[in-house]
Amino acid sequence: MKNTIKKGICLAGLILPAIQMNAQTARITDAALKYQAYELAMAKGNFEDAKSNLTAGRTFINEAALNETTSTNTKMYYYRGVIHYSLMELSMLPNNEDLAEFQSDSVFNIAKECLTAAYTTPKSKQKSDASDFVKNKSAQMFNMGLMMNEQKKKAEAAGLFAYAYKVQQLLGLEYEDARKNTSILGSQAINGMIERNQLDSALNLANALDELVPKDLDLIIAKINISLKKGDAKAAEKYLADAIEADPKNKQLYYFTASNYYDLKEYEKAENYLNKALEIDPKYADAQYQLGAILVAWAGETKTEANNLKFGDPNYDVLVKKADDIYKRALIPLEQYIAVSPNDKTVLTILFQINKSIGNTEKALEYKKRADAIQ
Repeated sequence: MKNTIKKGICLAGLILPAIQMNAQTARITDAALKYQAYELAMAKGNFEDAKSNLTAGRTFINEAALNETTSTNTKMYYYRGVIHYSLMELSMLPNNEDLAEFQSDSVFNIAKECLTAAYTTPKSKQKSDASDFVKNKSAQMFNMGLMMNEQKKKAEAAGLFAYAYKVQQLLGLEYEDARKNTSILGSQAINGMIERNQLDSALNLANALDELVPKDLDLIIAKINISLKKGDAKAAEKYLADAIEADPKNKQLYYFTASNYYDLKEYEKAENYLNKALEIDPKYADAQYQLGAILVAWAGETKTEANNLKFGDPNYDVLVKKADDIYKRALIPLEQYIAVSPNDKTVLTILFQINKSIGNTEKALEYKKRADAIQ
């Protein structure tokens, strides 16, 4: 009798985990069926049934995700990914305010994490399913973008291309055509808004596209242009920093950043950024000219500040020396510039004035003679 009882206990011990595993596997199946019912309801235009099936599917799949027997099941990953993505998609349709919680980065990240796991897990039976889902969703958005572009609706087209790009990020894939189209059409739409002085709308569009397709240089430059049009130099400063981060070898970005700092009268920063532009291209004539002009302006203001001090102020000599040092730094880029543009009378005149100011009389007279010889 004892032997019989022991065998019964042993058998029960084997059956119980199997029953638990089957129960959780059934949750994945339940979620899959609810997702399929959602797709059918959407195809029929029955949005309430679609919503009901999808939210029920989420409940089932989340139960499976929390159970250790199915938490790493690739089928669970796949359906948890597609259900969360679909909830996010459904929440964007009208009359679905009750799904607003699904319009968040956290929901997108759940979809991304799960679909990536279904796609990358070795020997995953859902690899092709995950790939097909993402590529089909992305293709839908891309084709809708093409339709909008044909209708000359550039802003709407750019948004759809941006979303096509974002969807492929679910699997960590780059969609270069979608990125390129977003950049081109987005910039065109934004520039049109700027021309019509619709600056807030332009900035909203630029921010929305930048969120979907981050670090796109053309979109960042559009935000710089909007900020400058608004007269918001501080915002332009931030976007210029973003642009340099996106394209650190672009000499023009350093040039424009320096010009922005000049407008803010932050001369030291302006000097640093122009020097960075010249590190990239030592023969960059515009940067040579601008650096010289900014340093001359800075030195002139410093000398004026010294002259406005009361007689005997100990800071007078400090400021005069600072001004002379800045003038001497200005000579370097201006002499490089004039070597290539020897007939620029304005620069020759400035070189005459600087050398005269710092006591280089012979050099000053040489530049004056050259300037006077130009008609």
